[in-house]
Amino acid sequence: MQQVTYIMGASGSGKTTRTRELMASSPAGVMVISTDVIRAQLRGVLDRSGYPELWAESFDVPYANDCPGGGSPGADAGSDEPGLNVAGFARQCAPVLHAVEAGVAYALTEGCDCIVEGVHLVPGWFALPPAGDDLNITAELRVVRDEMAHRDLFADREKRTYGRRPAARYHEMIDNIRAVQTLLESRWHVWVPSVTPGVACSVVEVVPRSS
Repeated sequence: MQQVTYIMGASGSGKTTRTRELMASSPAGVMVISTDVIRAQLRGVLDRSGYPELWAESFDVPYANDCPGGGSPGADAGSDEPGLNVAGFARQCAPVLHAVEAGVAYALTEGCDCIVEGVHLVPGWFALPPAGDDLNITAELRVVRDEMAHRDLFADREKRTYGRRPAARYHEMIDNIRAVQTLLESRWHVWVPSVTPGVACSVVEVVPRSS
Protein backbone atom coordinates (compact mmCIF):
# COMPACT_ATOMS: atom_id res chain seq x y z
CA MET A 1 0.00 0.00 0.00
CA GLN A 2 1.28 3.44 -0.89
CA GLN A 3 1.30 6.30 1.61
CA VAL A 4 0.83 10.04 1.09
CA THR A 5 1.39 12.27 4.12
CA TYR A 6 0.58 15.99 4.21
CA ILE A 7 2.27 18.08 6.93
CA MET A 8 0.68 21.49 7.36
CA GLY A 9 1.54 24.39 9.62
CA ALA A 10 2.75 27.97 9.81
CA SER A 11 6.42 28.95 9.78
CA GLY A 12 8.28 27.61 12.79
CA SER A 13 5.92 24.73 13.56
CA GLY A 14 8.48 22.01 12.86
CA LYS A 15 7.24 20.73 9.51
CA THR A 16 10.72 20.02 8.16
CA THR A 17 11.79 18.31 11.38
CA ARG A 18 8.69 16.14 11.27
CA THR A 19 9.43 15.28 7.64
CA ARG A 20 12.92 14.12 8.58
CA GLU A 21 11.48 11.95 11.34
CA LEU A 22 9.07 10.30 8.93
CA MET A 23 11.80 9.76 6.35
CA ALA A 24 13.98 8.04 8.94
CA SER A 25 11.25 5.49 9.65
CA SER A 26 10.07 5.07 6.05
CA PRO A 27 11.23 2.57 3.45
CA ALA A 28 13.45 3.66 0.59
CA GLY A 29 11.75 5.39 -2.28
CA VAL A 30 9.95 8.14 -0.36
CA MET A 31 9.47 11.30 -2.41
CA VAL A 32 9.46 14.58 -0.44
CA ILE A 33 7.67 17.61 -1.85
CA SER A 34 8.35 20.93 -0.12
CA THR A 35 6.11 23.85 -1.03
CA ASP A 36 8.94 26.31 -0.33
CA VAL A 37 11.12 24.49 -2.85
CA ILE A 38 8.31 24.56 -5.40
CA ARG A 39 7.88 28.30 -4.85
CA ALA A 40 11.60 28.81 -5.46
CA GLN A 41 11.44 26.73 -8.64
CA LEU A 42 8.44 28.66 -9.92
CA ARG A 43 10.38 31.89 -9.51
CA GLY A 44 12.72 30.52 -12.16
CA VAL A 45 10.03 29.87 -14.76
CA LEU A 46 7.24 32.39 -14.12
CA ASP A 47 7.30 36.10 -14.79
CA ARG A 48 7.60 38.19 -11.67
CA SER A 49 5.26 40.86 -13.05
CA GLY A 50 2.51 38.27 -13.43
CA TYR A 51 3.11 36.39 -10.18
CA PRO A 52 4.67 38.91 -7.75
CA GLU A 53 3.34 37.06 -4.70
CA LEU A 54 5.80 34.23 -5.35
CA TRP A 55 8.63 36.61 -4.42
CA ALA A 56 7.14 37.32 -0.98
CA GLU A 57 7.18 35.30 2.21
CA SER A 58 3.99 33.44 3.06
CA PHE A 59 3.50 35.72 6.06
CA ASP A 60 4.44 38.96 4.30
CA VAL A 61 2.49 39.18 1.04
CA PRO A 62 2.10 42.97 0.66
CA TYR A 63 0.17 43.10 -2.58
CA ALA A 64 -3.29 44.58 -2.90
CA ASN A 65 -6.28 42.43 -3.79
CA ASP A 66 -6.38 43.77 -7.36
CA CYS A 67 -2.82 42.68 -8.13
CA PRO A 68 -2.78 40.95 -11.54
CA GLY A 69 -1.93 37.32 -12.17
CA GLY A 70 -1.50 34.27 -9.98
CA GLY A 71 -5.09 33.11 -9.80
CA SER A 72 -6.76 32.03 -6.59
CA PRO A 73 -7.60 28.69 -5.01
CA GLY A 74 -11.22 29.78 -4.99
CA ALA A 75 -13.73 32.39 -4.02
CA ASP A 76 -13.81 30.99 -0.49
CA ALA A 77 -10.27 32.13 0.31
CA GLY A 78 -11.72 34.00 3.26
CA SER A 79 -11.49 37.52 4.60
CA ASP A 80 -8.21 38.91 5.84
CA GLU A 81 -6.87 37.75 9.17
CA PRO A 82 -5.35 40.62 11.16
CA GLY A 83 -1.85 41.15 9.78
CA LEU A 84 -2.36 38.88 6.76
CA ASN A 85 -3.43 39.62 3.20
CA VAL A 86 -5.42 36.40 2.67
CA ALA A 87 -6.17 37.13 -0.99
CA GLY A 88 -2.48 37.76 -1.70
CA PHE A 89 -1.49 34.60 0.17
CA ALA A 90 -4.10 32.67 -1.82
CA ARG A 91 -2.59 33.91 -5.07
CA GLN A 92 0.84 32.82 -3.87
CA CYS A 93 -0.52 29.38 -2.98
CA ALA A 94 -2.39 28.75 -6.25
CA PRO A 95 0.52 27.87 -8.60
CA VAL A 96 2.39 26.13 -5.79
CA LEU A 97 -0.58 23.87 -5.05
CA HIS A 98 -1.08 23.02 -8.72
CA ALA A 99 2.52 21.80 -8.71
CA VAL A 100 1.93 19.86 -5.47
CA GLU A 101 -0.99 18.01 -7.02
CA ALA A 102 1.08 17.15 -10.08
CA GLY A 103 4.01 16.02 -7.93
CA VAL A 104 1.86 13.72 -5.81
CA ALA A 105 0.29 12.22 -8.92
CA TYR A 106 3.76 11.59 -10.35
CA ALA A 107 4.99 9.96 -7.12
CA LEU A 108 2.03 7.60 -7.08
CA THR A 109 2.52 6.73 -10.74
CA GLU A 110 6.15 5.87 -9.97
CA GLY A 111 5.11 3.66 -7.06
CA CYS A 112 6.64 5.95 -4.41
CA ASP A 113 5.33 6.95 -1.04
CA CYS A 114 5.13 10.73 -0.71
CA ILE A 115 5.54 13.32 2.05
CA VAL A 116 4.29 16.83 1.27
CA GLU A 117 5.17 19.62 3.68
CA GLY A 118 4.71 23.34 3.68
CA VAL A 119 2.87 26.43 4.79
CA HIS A 120 1.05 26.62 1.46
CA LEU A 121 -0.95 23.47 2.22
CA VAL A 122 -4.09 25.33 3.20
CA PRO A 123 -6.87 22.81 3.90
CA GLY A 124 -9.44 22.89 1.13
CA TRP A 125 -7.25 24.79 -1.33
CA PHE A 126 -5.77 21.68 -2.97
CA ALA A 127 -7.10 18.35 -4.18
CA LEU A 128 -6.22 15.07 -2.52
CA PRO A 129 -5.64 11.94 -4.55
CA PRO A 130 -8.54 9.49 -4.18
CA ALA A 131 -8.00 7.22 -1.19
CA GLY A 132 -8.56 3.52 -1.70
CA ASP A 133 -7.52 0.02 -0.77
CA ASP A 134 -4.07 0.62 -2.27
CA LEU A 135 -3.50 4.17 -0.94
CA ASN A 136 -3.37 5.49 2.60
CA ILE A 137 -3.57 9.27 3.13
CA THR A 138 -2.76 11.11 6.35
CA ALA A 139 -2.87 14.83 7.10
CA GLU A 140 -1.27 16.54 10.08
CA LEU A 141 -1.70 20.15 11.16
CA ARG A 142 1.02 21.42 13.48
CA VAL A 143 -0.03 24.25 15.79
CA VAL A 144 1.98 26.33 18.28
CA ARG A 145 -0.55 27.61 20.81
CA ASP A 146 1.68 29.91 22.83
CA GLU A 147 3.33 32.93 21.19
CA MET A 148 6.40 32.84 23.43
CA ALA A 149 6.84 29.16 22.63
CA HIS A 150 6.63 30.05 18.95
CA ARG A 151 9.36 32.66 19.40
CA ASP A 152 11.49 30.09 21.23
CA LEU A 153 11.13 27.68 18.32
CA PHE A 154 12.54 30.28 15.95
CA ALA A 155 15.44 30.95 18.33
CA ASP A 156 16.14 27.22 18.48
CA ARG A 157 16.08 27.01 14.69
CA GLU A 158 18.60 29.85 14.44
CA LYS A 159 20.98 27.86 16.64
CA ARG A 160 20.47 24.63 14.69
CA THR A 161 21.14 26.40 11.38
CA TYR A 162 24.21 28.21 12.73
CA GLY A 163 22.59 31.60 12.24
CA ARG A 164 21.56 31.07 8.62
CA ARG A 165 17.91 31.57 9.57
CA PRO A 166 18.01 34.43 12.10
CA ALA A 167 15.16 34.46 14.58
CA ALA A 168 14.88 38.25 14.58
CA ARG A 169 13.26 38.25 11.13
CA TYR A 170 10.54 35.88 12.30
CA HIS A 171 10.10 37.56 15.67
CA GLU A 172 9.48 40.83 13.84
CA MET A 173 6.72 39.18 11.79
CA ILE A 174 5.30 36.95 14.53
CA ASP A 175 1.80 38.49 14.34
CA ASN A 176 1.59 37.74 10.62
CA ILE A 177 2.99 34.24 11.09
CA ARG A 178 0.41 33.48 13.74
CA ALA A 179 -2.29 34.96 11.50
CA VAL A 180 -1.31 32.34 8.90
CA GLN A 181 -1.67 29.72 11.63
CA THR A 182 -5.14 31.02 12.48
CA LEU A 183 -6.13 30.78 8.82
CA LEU A 184 -4.82 27.22 8.54
CA GLU A 185 -6.62 26.10 11.66
CA SER A 186 -9.93 27.72 10.70
CA ARG A 187 -9.77 26.11 7.26
CA TRP A 188 -8.82 22.78 8.84
CA HIS A 189 -12.00 22.60 10.89
CA VAL A 190 -14.09 23.16 7.76
CA TRP A 191 -12.07 20.75 5.64
CA VAL A 192 -11.69 17.71 7.91
CA PRO A 193 -15.37 16.66 7.93
CA SER A 194 -15.35 16.66 4.13
CA VAL A 195 -12.38 14.28 3.79
CA THR A 196 -12.93 11.80 6.63
CA PRO A 197 -13.14 8.83 7.03
CA GLY A 198 -10.99 8.35 3.93
CA VAL A 199 -8.14 10.47 5.35
CA ALA A 200 -6.54 10.13 8.78
CA CYS A 201 -6.38 13.68 10.19
CA SER A 202 -4.66 14.88 13.35
CA VAL A 203 -3.69 18.14 15.03
CA VAL A 204 -0.30 18.20 16.76
CA GLU A 205 0.35 20.88 19.37
CA VAL A 206 4.01 21.85 19.17
CA VAL A 207 6.16 22.98 22.10
CA PRO A 208 9.89 23.78 22.25
CA ARG A 209 12.07 20.81 23.10
CA SER A 210 13.09 22.43 26.38
CA SER A 211 9.44 22.72 27.56
